Amino acid sequence: MRDLSVHMTNMCNLNCDYCYMNANLKNEELSIEELKEAMSIIKPTRVVHFDGGEPLLRFDDLVELINFSWNYVSVITVNTNGTIL
Repeated sequence: MRDLSVHMTNMCNLNCDYCYMNANLKNEELSIEELKEAMSIIKPTRVVHFDGGEPLLRFDDLVELINFSWNYVSVITVNTNGTIL
């Protein structure tokens, strides 16, 4: 069984003092094509987990990756602070 955790972005819409992510520091993010290529190489078999920062800040990419993930797994999770919903 192979799980995959995809770190979508370091960016976040909050600025929590206790956060260990150094949110909002500008980092280079992997493109949607690079993330799909990595997923194709790793071939997860159990679960794909999306997190960040706040993965919903890349909403269109997240939706595309979720749809792509169904080719490999039947369980997908998204770790979000829920404030964008």
